[in-house]
Amino acid sequence: MTDDSVWVSSSKPDSVERIDPANNKIVAEVSLPGEACSGLAFGFASLWVPLCGKEPSLVRVSVLTNEMRATLPSRPAGPEGGITASPDNIWIVRDQNGTLSRVDPVTGKIWQKISIPSASYVMPSAG
Repeated sequence: MTDDSVWVSSSKPDSVERIDPANNKIVAEVSLPGEACSGLAFGFASLWVPLCGKEPSLVRVSVLTNEMRATLPSRPAGPEGGITASPDNIWIVRDQNGTLSRVDPVTGKIWQKISIPSASYVMPSAG
């Protein structure tokens, strides 16, 4: 959820949809290069969408233009993988071994990896 919208993922076709809660209408649909996993995060004027499937990755969607802006190699640990935004970073659980990646929201690069208990997938919201 953002201040003015509800975002949901869809798999037919692979996309995220922006819903205006005032009238329950879809106001934008953004095509994705793969199926969205469980969990979306909002931060830095962007919707962060983990993708599962053949080529797991992380997609950045601009909430200002409703367009996909980047595909990053920060893949999710699995279909129930956790992602959240803090005031200065995007955080995503990267693998089943317990690697929490700290992603720079400007460059999209992973600048820190933190070990957490293995098989961890879900994180509480940051901020």
